[in-house]
Amino acid sequence: MMQRLKTGLFCFGFLLISLTLMGADCDPLTPLRSNKQNESARETGNLEEARELVRSFLDARIAGAGEDELEEYMTDEAEGDFQGRSGLTLTGSAEAPLLGYKISSESQVTTGEFGFSVAIQSSYTNRPAAENVREDLIVRSEGGEYRISSTRFLGRSSLRVEEGGLVWQDEKNKTSRLLQLKDLPAEFSPIGAEGEKYGTGREGFATLAIRPDNKEVAFGTWGTHGLVGVVPTDGKGAFTVLDLLFEAQARLLVYSPDGAFLAVEEAAPTGSTRIRVYEVQDKRLMDLGFSTAFPPDRYHLNISRWESDGKTLLIRVNRFSEEAEADKLGLWAVEVESGERQKVIQ
Repeated sequence: MMQRLKTGLFCFGFLLISLTLMGADCDPLTPLRSNKQNESARETGNLEEARELVRSFLDARIAGAGEDELEEYMTDEAEGDFQGRSGLTLTGSAEAPLLGYKISSESQVTTGEFGFSVAIQSSYTNRPAAENVREDLIVRSEGGEYRISSTRFLGRSSLRVEEGGLVWQDEKNKTSRLLQLKDLPAEFSPIGAEGEKYGTGREGFATLAIRPDNKEVAFGTWGTHGLVGVVPTDGKGAFTVLDLLFEAQARLLVYSPDGAFLAVEEAAPTGSTRIRVYEVQDKRLMDLGFSTAFPPDRYHLNISRWESDGKTLLIRVNRFSEEAEADKLGLWAVEVESGERQKVIQ
């Protein structure tokens, strides 16, 4: 009797399990795969949240946030790292503002802890010089709250001018000369007027920038018609002139995070500041319609920063004359491939 009861219970249990699996329209292994997928999704989500914190932290630094605001992103230990370790700079300055960044690598260190290597670009306003600094940022999750728990200096590369030439210094402090002013062409045609040549500005270097991956640098020159160009840092390739700025000079250069685009802020003949964007590899001037939307006799245009996608440039539109329309002033997001723009903030 007991044996028949055990056999009956076993058969009922087996039948119940079979019906459950049939009702779920799946095989017995499916729930195991789903659990693993859910676990993987949770891990990816944690990494994504940590990445968003790092981006917000870096965006705030590029925007010029003060130390009090930046402390909200960090633990006391991370704050101490910036205050006490050589090479780390939390904020930029009027002479050397932070201009952009790139997250070059990311990983999960341990459960709830993530590591990010970032490259931060800066350019000097009082002399032609630029720097790239690499940092290691550790993000820790405690109770669902993400904060930067420690930082580490990884390396610094720089670009400067000596005796009329560009001098590159890599992270191992090895220096090399990349380009002399006298090497630049005496005449050049601006994009859109290829049949007309003008004398080029070779009076000096006006501003410099370093690509986030350190493989290339950009330069702008002084003169009636300034030049904008790029040159590789490995010494194996020749320089490339991207354009001649007719009756203008570059005053600021900022690479996109992936290095595909170069944003140029120039001093226009009207006295206002303008913005051009070049696709570097193809020497292509992007058609963004700035002169029509923001006439140079009415508005100043200034580079704010690149978004992390490398395709969206934030620009600030300021008043140049009384004819400027108030609703056009403020921060705009510009998609550089399509030219579409949207106002972000007044």
